[in-house]
Amino acid sequence: MTLNVANPSDVKQSRARKEAVTARSRKEPRPSRQRLVTLVSTSLLLAPLACRTEDQAATTFPTSQPTVSHAIKIDAEKGPLSVMLKADRDRLAAGESLILTIRVEVEEGVRVQAPKIEGILGQFEVKRSTERQPACPDQKSCIEWQLTLECVMPGIATIPALPFAFEDPREKADGSTEVYRDELATEPIEITVEGGLADVKGPVTVPIPFQYQLLWWGLGVLGAVALIAMLARRFAKRASAASELSAEIAEPAHVWALRELERVAADKLLERGRIKEYFYRIDAILRGYVERRFGLMAAEQTSEEFVRALQDADVLDEDQKAVLQRFVAACDPVKYAKQRPSEDSIAWIGSCARDFVLQTMQTHTDDNAKHTASPTDRSATAEARR
Repeated sequence: MTLNVANPSDVKQSRARKEAVTARSRKEPRPSRQRLVTLVSTSLLLAPLACRTEDQAATTFPTSQPTVSHAIKIDAEKGPLSVMLKADRDRLAAGESLILTIRVEVEEGVRVQAPKIEGILGQFEVKRSTERQPACPDQKSCIEWQLTLECVMPGIATIPALPFAFEDPREKADGSTEVYRDELATEPIEITVEGGLADVKGPVTVPIPFQYQLLWWGLGVLGAVALIAMLARRFAKRASAASELSAEIAEPAHVWALRELERVAADKLLERGRIKEYFYRIDAILRGYVERRFGLMAAEQTSEEFVRALQDADVLDEDQKAVLQRFVAACDPVKYAKQRPSEDSIAWIGSCARDFVLQTMQTHTDDNAKHTASPTDRSATAEARR
């Protein structure tokens, strides 16, 4: 048997290489373990952030599913009458239109009373309604309505049941002719109205066409001209009223009163039996004269206020106050109590008003009074001055 003996120097070198490898492996960790530890640590740190980001993404950017709608059709039949309701969709957004078709089919000779549908139908507003005569089977009559409905409130909107009354006057199989009356009501229809509102956008400037600008400018000019014309007319009326007022003020009170008394006499009210109007006008003339001549507000006062004002008036003497009080007391029963005065009272009222004017007229306008008054007035004035 042969034995191989190693060289001592080779053995030493081999041991030295093993020791060097062992020392190097103790100083430096394995690359695979370090990479694994780093990967696990990073995953644990980023896991919460990844979950939060996914939640935010799910909250901020929801996925929208398209709205799927289906038509709804309801058939109802009773005796000789059949009714069909059809809605073009069972789901719509708020503000969108829904088309509802109503078809009535009845045997000939039967009278049908359809419900009146306008304005509001349940939670829907009727925007438009059309009627037409569709094709119909033999020995039957048909009519069809098409309604355009709209609902703006989200939720479940219901089209209520529609009643159709009918009468059948046809002869029955047993030979009776009694009119058969009944009613057919359709089932309600529920529609889902979604509140899908669009996002609010910013303000948008809409350009106005040039022809509309010209129209607005023309209307503005016409309005300005009309305003100027109205103001000018108002100022002219005020100027005219002021001139008339100044003319009335310039005219002596007794001239005005005597002229009005002459007008009353010329109207011949007593001859025509209009005694109440005669007393009204004589009373108004004398009150107007007192207001113009003495500054008392006689024309706007009641009889009681006028009598009280006479008591405090310093511009009239006691005899004149007594005459006016008697005059008012004689006029009021005829004006307000429909009392028929005597012939003496009628004559006294006219002469009292004229005599009071002549006795109290302004002395510096005697010449004007002579030219204005009649010969009877002039003689009465002369007698009053004596």
